[in-house]
Amino acid sequence: MAQELYELPEGWEWKELGNLTSLENGDRGKNYPSRKHYVSEGIPFITAANIADGIIDSTSLNFIQEEKFSALGSGKIKMGDFLFCLRGSLGKFAHNTSLKEGGIASSLVIIRSNDTLIPEFLSSYFRSHLCESQIKQYDNGSAQPNLSSRNVKLFKIPVPPLAEQERIVAKLDALFSRIDQAIAQLQHTQAQTKALFASALDARMNVSGVKTTFDDAKIDNTIGLVRNLKQQSETLSFTYLKMNNITRDGHLDLKNATKCDASELEVERYSLRDRDFLFNTRNSAELVGKSCLFKTNATSAPVLFNNNIMRVRFREDISPEYIAYQFKTSHVSNQLEAIKSNTTNVSAIYYKKLKDIELNIPPLAEQSKIVAQLDAISERTQALTAATSAQLEKLGALKASLLDAAFRGQLPSDQ
Repeated sequence: MAQELYELPEGWEWKELGNLTSLENGDRGKNYPSRKHYVSEGIPFITAANIADGIIDSTSLNFIQEEKFSALGSGKIKMGDFLFCLRGSLGKFAHNTSLKEGGIASSLVIIRSNDTLIPEFLSSYFRSHLCESQIKQYDNGSAQPNLSSRNVKLFKIPVPPLAEQERIVAKLDALFSRIDQAIAQLQHTQAQTKALFASALDARMNVSGVKTTFDDAKIDNTIGLVRNLKQQSETLSFTYLKMNNITRDGHLDLKNATKCDASELEVERYSLRDRDFLFNTRNSAELVGKSCLFKTNATSAPVLFNNNIMRVRFREDISPEYIAYQFKTSHVSNQLEAIKSNTTNVSAIYYKKLKDIELNIPPLAEQSKIVAQLDAISERTQALTAATSAQLEKLGALKASLLDAAFRGQLPSDQ
């Protein structure tokens, strides 16, 4: 019997996962497939990237030839198997209900349960705080989080009789179905709110004005300071903004900002001023081109920015706030999409193309009026989004608490 973590109802037992399942690693020897072995059609080869929300994402699978698959000594999945992530995103899992065969990457392990666990009960366990606590206990704490299959075998799980497992699964399904409906409604509200703001933004920015290029509108553009990861730490002198500090919706988030050291000349050259416009020049294809304004007061300590960000300052007759809103319009977004330079791992928007995008610049007084109106709309939009986000967070917490109750034998019956 496994060590008891807390008291269980009568008829339940603490078990180690290895006593209820068999675990099988992928073939990590000379037969392990590399990218050069991938083909357009063949036997699925599943990696951690193909696992999301408890299922295998078949739209992004790689394939290997049947000959290569046959040479694998282990790591061949069957229908009904669970795949569990051992490296990186620990605990990410999928229940295979769609693939008759396939191989797994070395970052995964196959978990094949016996008839003492019903699959849906095991799925619920993998989603629970209890499983999360077991992962934290056995994570080896290296730079990249990782487990071994030997660790996973030691995971403790409370096991009720099969009839009780079935009751718990049915009860969770019914409760989660209602919660998921509420989540979907809130997400729909958020999507509508975002769409309405985008529509209002495009309509309000559609004013008569002087057509000008980005290059004509700016007076200075500077790419930021280069610092590698070893030169960054929270214990150093100056806040150092990176691309992840610019949010998708055009705000600056300093919660996870790191720091770096810099010379006096570097501080002078790369310090940000109030109302500086920041543009993300290199990122993934869906994130490159994010932008925001930097806002601070005169007494703030110097804040620097890195080389994936361009700082832009505009002419006196152009409001940075107006430009920030214009960069959120479909008119500018479509132009940015057209000038992205994409490679396998990164996308970039180079100034030689950015400088020619078209901007619509009305008189400064009109710019200020538009900004004030959009600020008011944005404030109401953000308030509604924050309220729905808080409700979504509560519903997520409710799901977690129901799982906790389920694995303590405290899930109420229907009677």
